Amino acid sequence: MAVSVDTVYQKVLALINKEQRGYLTPQDFNLLADKAQMEIFESYFHSIKNNYHGLKNNINYADNIEMDLENLHPFENIQVIPVQTSGELTLPSLYRLKSLQRVQSDGSTTEVDEVEEKEFLNIISNPLLSPTIKRSIYTRTVSTLGGTMLQIRPLPTATTNFVVKFWQRPIKPNWAYVIINEKALFNGNLAQNFLLNASEEENLVTKILELAGVIIQKPGLVEVAMSQEARTKQQND
Repeated sequence: MAVSVDTVYQKVLALINKEQRGYLTPQDFNLLADKAQMEIFESYFHSIKNNYHGLKNNINYADNIEMDLENLHPFENIQVIPVQTSGELTLPSLYRLKSLQRVQSDGSTTEVDEVEEKEFLNIISNPLLSPTIKRSIYTRTVSTLGGTMLQIRPLPTATTNFVVKFWQRPIKPNWAYVIINEKALFNGNLAQNFLLNASEEENLVTKILELAGVIIQKPGLVEVAMSQEARTKQQND
């Protein structure tokens, strides 16, 4: 469930006005909104890494990793891509690669493991370590067009496909508006809401307030945001 971009903007404005700290224009809000959304989005990956070796909670909805995976779920995508017989696979536009699977003509599927370029060269040049269909490897390179390309071994046949699982970047939020009587009024038809989980609404407000303190040169806003963040954290603990 998305977070209303208008609700977040109105809360930010209300807190700024309450503290008599100035005004945040729609243009500035949209820039800060995208940055705040990306900071929260990126934090899920770091949280999973930090909690990976921790104790797991048997209650899924209260387990840190399960909650992070749930928050990331709307951004997961999957594509089946035929690869050139030269072993080169050009990735679609993505934020982070989750996994790569090799699918043979008989339907058998195996995971393809990533290795560093130096390790890749050592493996393919050593007959004892030579990769197999059941133990395929890949390394990342940059294509001539600037995109990410994978070098895969062993070389695929014309009937080999690859399943790419990845996370996409959240669409940039946009508080769209029309000018009426020299005043910006919200245009819901053109607006783009935050695509984060509804539970992130207060985090978005807090982060945007922190960033707004720099934009409108009101350092006191950071203190307001930190106080708001402390209250939210206390409620969640």
